[in-house]
Amino acid sequence: MIRRLADRIAEFFFPRRCLLCGRIAADAESVCKDCGRDAARNHAYMLPPDPRRRDLYCCTAALIYTGPVRAGILGLKFRERKGAAAVLAKYMADVRYVNSMERCDFVTAVPLSRRRLASRGFNQSELIGRAYADYTGKIYLDGVLKKTKENQTQSSLGDAKRRVENVKDCYAVCDPEMVRGKRILLVDDVYTTGATIRECARVLRRAGAEMVCGLTAATAHGQNAKIYKK
Repeated sequence: MIRRLADRIAEFFFPRRCLLCGRIAADAESVCKDCGRDAARNHAYMLPPDPRRRDLYCCTAALIYTGPVRAGILGLKFRERKGAAAVLAKYMADVRYVNSMERCDFVTAVPLSRRRLASRGFNQSELIGRAYADYTGKIYLDGVLKKTKENQTQSSLGDAKRRVENVKDCYAVCDPEMVRGKRILLVDDVYTTGATIRECARVLRRAGAEMVCGLTAATAHGQNAKIYKK
């Protein structure tokens, strides 16, 4: 009884909040009803391949980068709502019908630069990737890729061509033996033009990876993607 009273007092002063939008949520809910309803309307999106580059075998996004999904990702990155990583990963774990993803040997994430990692304190894509691996029973490997130089943030560049140039030669494989002959599932938070995840796929393939598939929490271009109903 005392413990129950203590819990009620704690909830009064520190109410549970939705891990996506940050609003107060009902007891024992990690996502409020509005966010859960909006996210449930989403589908998985197979993003269109670039016929000029074969390094990224396929890329799938679980959600559309709008509304509560956008709020959740921004909250994760800039407000340290780390619980949002598990929520996003759960939606990503529902994307189980892309056969090439199922055949991957391990999961890894797009890395941050040392300066950005030191400033933020964590890599949001790594948190999402680890949570996804936990949900699906896959192996997660850290230290597969590293960012070798600082560049402008992709979000500050509107033009797709500038984004491609901005990430060129920014990534490297830490140990080629880790990736040689492997089928890799590469996780990132948001797919906009695909420049970052494609550049990471390129260096993985050059290091000997057999196949690289991409999986992101969300995409900003759902209207140009093939929809797979859940």
